[in-house]
Amino acid sequence: MKFVGINRNLNFVRFYSQSIRETIYNHHRDNSKEKHVDWFRTSHLADLRNNPKEPLLVFLEGSPAVGKRDVLSRLEKIGFQVSRNNFLDKFQSISKIEEAEQQRVEHLKQFITTCKESVNQGNFFKENVIFYNRSLLSCWKYESAPQDAKDQIGSIWPNYAIVLCISDPIVRAQRLAYAHYLASPEEMEKRKFLKETDDEYLEHLTNVHTQYLSSKIFDDFIHTTSVKQGAAAVLSLLGIKPSLFS
Repeated sequence: MKFVGINRNLNFVRFYSQSIRETIYNHHRDNSKEKHVDWFRTSHLADLRNNPKEPLLVFLEGSPAVGKRDVLSRLEKIGFQVSRNNFLDKFQSISKIEEAEQQRVEHLKQFITTCKESVNQGNFFKENVIFYNRSLLSCWKYESAPQDAKDQIGSIWPNYAIVLCISDPIVRAQRLAYAHYLASPEEMEKRKFLKETDDEYLEHLTNVHTQYLSSKIFDDFIHTTSVKQGAAAVLSLLGIKPSLFS
């Protein structure tokens, strides 16, 4: 008896794993062999951690599959306060995108309220920093008005920064393809509605993010082709000496 489906699954996983292994990155180079002279650096954001009244809230932004949640998972493992919330969990139906985006806003408010209560109780966050998956800039309604999204964030937590995650296009495409392969039909329907399978839209999104970076909508950026090095890079950006990651 041949288990065709199982063999097909294993072959795909082997291909995906081999493709990742063949694309080897050190902390100085990307897939085109260009040197990242600014991979590990400290920026002005380090000064924002010195606020004695309010921890720095850092949002990780970027296109689908750049590695945001994986970086956050590594930071969580070494003791940082992290929210890895997944928008797909809130997105119950493609007919309710506005409702899902409002839930994104409410989740952020609830998370911030919890953090404020913890601060008021005299608790401290590691290195005086909190990490959050995606900001309100991910909401479609703010694409044409990104400053409105920043203003709304600032109204509920003034001490914040938005960091763009940038990944090599080949690795990003591999991650996205693997996520789509594992997705259930219901989840895939949502991902298609969010245009994750639309190459033109993903290119448009990359261009938008580039504009946001040049216009200071994003406060800074890190490379997340390797999520291990990406986690160390965001800590370096904030003036935190990176720990060893397992």
